[in-house]
Amino acid sequence: MGIFLRVNSPAFVEDLPIDEKKWEEANHSAEYIDGLYAQLSTNCFIASGMYVGTLVISVVMWKVNQRANYNMS
Repeated sequence: MGIFLRVNSPAFVEDLPIDEKKWEEANHSAEYIDGLYAQLSTNCFIASGMYVGTLVISVVMWKVNQRANYNMS
């Protein structure tokens, strides 16, 4: 999703947090909308990085616990 937001996909235009007052102050410029797309894209990339970090921590903890529960009979 972050990639599609970075290239300003029109499918995500409804997800933009457009502030009508700020957009009017910017004279309805495309730069304001581009900035919102960039902000959402960055937020998406940060969230996906957090998901990857959680996955790595989970795999490490699973390996540690798997090794700790090994029984030799």
